[in-house]
Amino acid sequence: MMTVVLLGLQQAGHRRTPDLAADLQSLQDSTRTSLDEVRRIAGRLRPGMLENLGLVSSLNALATEFTSHTEVRVRRGFAPGLPQMSRETELVIHRVTQEALTNIARHARASTVRADSFSPGQCG
Repeated sequence: MMTVVLLGLQQAGHRRTPDLAADLQSLQDSTRTSLDEVRRIAGRLRPGMLENLGLVSSLNALATEFTSHTEVRVRRGFAPGLPQMSRETELVIHRVTQEALTNIARHARASTVRADSFSPGQCG
């Protein structure tokens, strides 16, 4: 939600009047700082979806939430038989996917993105 607020403030900045420029910039800076702090705190936590239902379900939930907030469609293609991974590796994959989707919302003008996994034999 904070990313949505930040994007809205950036959009408003394009239509600002000179007397609102400093206020909008201050709000953007505060929102960006808050978002960074939330990410730092969240980075220490293991998401409940990942803990309870596993990696693929958590990635599907991220994609569904992303689409509902941005209207960007996420095409998913997870390879069957993903290898067993450590809890730390699963958390990193979840967080990298989360950050990638956030960056897409912020910087890309995409209408569709693709989230895939690879089995070990597909790499290289």
